[in-house]
Amino acid sequence: MAESTQDPAREEHIRAYIDTTRQHFATYHNHKEQMAFVITALYLTGIGALIVQKETAWATTFSYCVTNILVTVFSALALSFVWWQLSNRSFSENIVAALDRLRVQWIENLPENLKTLTVIYKGVSMPQFLKDEIERVSLSKSTWMPTILTILAIIAGYILLLLRIRLIVHP
Repeated sequence: MAESTQDPAREEHIRAYIDTTRQHFATYHNHKEQMAFVITALYLTGIGALIVQKETAWATTFSYCVTNILVTVFSALALSFVWWQLSNRSFSENIVAALDRLRVQWIENLPENLKTLTVIYKGVSMPQFLKDEIERVSLSKSTWMPTILTILAIIAGYILLLLRIRLIVHP
């Protein structure tokens, strides 16, 4: 439903909504990014310590198969959690970018007949005009570089740890 935005109080309310929502999702974006990178750092620190450790009793505590399964399960959990955090970060990044575009477009005046009907987009309630703008946002591929590098670091660490276990068990 499109509604006229001529009322100054309504216009102020919409602008306040844009500002508040932008701040909320910018904070959410930062939180998701920090969570992903902290878990990655802890994971890489842990497996790095296991890879370079001279004492190798930890690798022979269980059978070779069980050790590999444990390493695989914990690595898959870390990778899944980091992927989930980075996906949420990307979603919030799109929302922030859309809100920034709307703020710039509306510097002087709101558009006439703004679609303010509440819709659900990827589990989040928002006005139709925001959903429409999110779908128009095209982020550069450079925003995916931290995600790709983070995932590759986890996978590389996992492979190195499996190789280290193999070399300990079967020298």
